[in-house]
Amino acid sequence: MRHSTQTGFYSGIVWAIVIGMIMTMMAAAMLVSESQEALAASNVILTGTIELEGRNDSSSALITAGTYQLQPNPDGTFEMHLEVDNGYSMHIDAPGYLSAKAEAVVQSDATLEMGHITLLGGDATGDDVIDIRDLALIAGFYHTSEPQADINGDALVNIIDLVMTANNYRRRGPTIISLDDPLRQMITEAGITPLEREPEPDGAKVALGRALFFDKIMSGNHDVACSTCHLPLQHTSDGLSMSIGVGGLDGVGPQRRNGPDRILHPRNSPDLFNRGRPELATMFWDIRINGSKGGFNSPAGEMLPGDDLDSILAVLAMFPVTARDEMRGMPADFEKFDNELALIEDEDFIGIWDALMDRLLANDAYVALFNQAYPDLSTDELGFQHAANGIAAFIIKAFTFTNTPWDRYVAGEENALSDEAKQGALLFFGKASCNRCHTGNLFTDQLTHNLAMPQVGPGNNKEQPGIDLGRAGETGNSEDSYAFRTPMLRNVALTGPWTHAGAYTRLEAVVRHHLNPEQALRSYDASQLRADLQDSFQNDESYINAQVAHLDPLVATPIELSEREMEQLRAFLQALTDPAAVNLTNVVPQSVPSGLPIDK
Repeated sequence: MRHSTQTGFYSGIVWAIVIGMIMTMMAAAMLVSESQEALAASNVILTGTIELEGRNDSSSALITAGTYQLQPNPDGTFEMHLEVDNGYSMHIDAPGYLSAKAEAVVQSDATLEMGHITLLGGDATGDDVIDIRDLALIAGFYHTSEPQADINGDALVNIIDLVMTANNYRRRGPTIISLDDPLRQMITEAGITPLEREPEPDGAKVALGRALFFDKIMSGNHDVACSTCHLPLQHTSDGLSMSIGVGGLDGVGPQRRNGPDRILHPRNSPDLFNRGRPELATMFWDIRINGSKGGFNSPAGEMLPGDDLDSILAVLAMFPVTARDEMRGMPADFEKFDNELALIEDEDFIGIWDALMDRLLANDAYVALFNQAYPDLSTDELGFQHAANGIAAFIIKAFTFTNTPWDRYVAGEENALSDEAKQGALLFFGKASCNRCHTGNLFTDQLTHNLAMPQVGPGNNKEQPGIDLGRAGETGNSEDSYAFRTPMLRNVALTGPWTHAGAYTRLEAVVRHHLNPEQALRSYDASQLRADLQDSFQNDESYINAQVAHLDPLVATPIELSEREMEQLRAFLQALTDPAAVNLTNVVPQSVPSGLPIDK
């Protein structure tokens, strides 16, 4: 009986030891390799491409991050899922190559694009230094197939292995990989360069343009100026979903409301930042103005004095004064406001421009400003195109900004961006694919795309109120339906509301729309709009279906970003703000030649 009890006792100990060993081995196995359970629970994803110098197959490399290990695909691509608290250390090794190392502080739910990582070949001795011993070892096995000396893996130790080793002589590992490496690679691939200021415009033209920009003499009823919808204190827009021009009430900015019997302007007032850049070739949400010097296309057709216009920005400045809802006024305003512009036919652009010049040149102060800006022209030779050139010169002088944290980073100042913003930039150019449309130094391809943006307001279709066909309204091509110009993103954090109709009042919301347009459109919450616009949201199922049917293929596939990634992307967009653009009070004059009050 006693013997049996002892046997059972020792047997229990043995089983406990065995079970403990099994549990230990299971735990070790889970730590060494990345299990499916860990994959499902991971909160950080590292992606990138590893190149082994001189090889076409990179699968012999080994990526280690803590207890996680992974070999890349033969083409070098990898996706590694980790569970980390606040940081990671990644080490990359391959036989015959110097190692590489990356360290970063990260938070959960992050995807980090490590970019293209090249391991340098020639470390035949495996000590992470390429020196005379490596050259001697390779030379000793010359014309053999010794794997240790066959750096490029072509089954023959030859001159290629020696040359590669010699080229990397005295190099040491590990090569340090930072966020800057993949980001600078993406910047290069995107063709982005430091955005430098263009030559300063003529000072006399700037002075003329400044007066015209802020002077309500430019409007038929003497009640609005360019600045009414492009307020310096609203960062060159007006803070409204859709602009309110002639006949507006209650001042300017977000509190402005439409007057009785007035037409609400159907689109959001775009900002004026960096609009004088020479690479710009399209203007307006539907790009109805496009082209370059000597070949501008506009609603005025042959009536446009294109040869006398300095830039496409000057072409743009020709048209707000011709629009009834923006600046010109309605026929009924003729007697009530002594508005001589109101009775001119809408298609008579020359008549409108000439009448406005007659008004300006009746003011001695404007005559002096025009003569200073155009000393070689007589007063009789002046046309509204010369006024438009002045307005463009002022906009270029006042609203060109090239000193954002992003600009400084692109120019080589690595500390100009926070790690958060750098990770956001990697998302912008990588996983989030924002740069498919927001390309180049200005972050716009200048083309139109249908992103199925919510339609609010009166629309831009006389036959169908509440409808805005976008570019198709100009071309008549159904393929252009609901397509609007890709906006520039410089100072984007300052210029809400966003979209062609100002449908989104939070920058994060419009970013989320881009990631899944159909879902965002079908779940759009109009309560974010001002009360007088909420009922104008086009939530008719057939209209929404039509928008979705024409959705641009570039955004048709939904993209998922975590909350953390959204924060990173937002940090990058904030880094596109020039601090000098935040306060623009210095551009506002004390007075204008007409003596009318100034909207600022």
